[in-house]
Amino acid sequence: MKKKNLEYIISKIFDDLDRSVINVSKGFTADDIHDFRLQVKELRALLRMLSIDPVCSKKFKIPRRIKYIYTVSGRLRDLQICRGIIKYYFTSSQFPENFLKLLKREKDKYTREFKKAIDNKRFSNSAKKLHHKIHGILRPGIASYFYDRKIGNIRYILSRNGIDDEGFHHIRKNIKDIQYINKLATNYTDYDVFFGKCKIFSTAEQLAYELGQINDLCTVLAFLKPSRLNKIPDQEKTRLYRLRQQCFSNKESLKAAVFKKLIELDL
Repeated sequence: MKKKNLEYIISKIFDDLDRSVINVSKGFTADDIHDFRLQVKELRALLRMLSIDPVCSKKFKIPRRIKYIYTVSGRLRDLQICRGIIKYYFTSSQFPENFLKLLKREKDKYTREFKKAIDNKRFSNSAKKLHHKIHGILRPGIASYFYDRKIGNIRYILSRNGIDDEGFHHIRKNIKDIQYINKLATNYTDYDVFFGKCKIFSTAEQLAYELGQINDLCTVLAFLKPSRLNKIPDQEKTRLYRLRQQCFSNKESLKAAVFKKLIELDL
């Protein structure tokens, strides 16, 4: 029977984090960075849920060191996304080599920061500190309450006049938090912590993917801002401005399509 206590779940997540951070430092591949960041997000979702428990007066946060490493890994991920879109968009003869060199310098900088931050230290001490504060099992009641809060957040964003890029990003975060808790519950308990409520999210995976595409395009647009492009030769700059326009157009089209799907969900 699966009914693991919270100490066990948290220890397991930290063990996974230890393995992932070592894997990242070996090769800094996109998959390894993704795995590490996914585990941090699962831990963050769990701590967010426990922090809103009406019977608990404590607020739980990601340990500072993990949060910093997560931030640095995010910059590495953003750089990989930008390089990937550039290499997809341009033929090899048109690669903006000067711009790619700028990105390479940034990647080297964040790679050094990541290696320095992990310093071959495990996260087990952070897990022990949380164990002193968190007890019991993953309860269906608080998970259901967490679900309702997340759906309420999405409804509020959808009710506003117009949703900006940040609004779509927050919608995705709320959907993903529900999915992370559902995954943890599936792995460590025998019950449906959301009491069947997740059925409304039969399209959640596709929605999260499309919202992620919007976020990726926002990331690329941030790298293609004029202050950065002004540092490279005019011919290369012109090609990158065309890419910027294409990314912006794709982003706006995706936003319109995703907004329609969210409204049709009738949350």
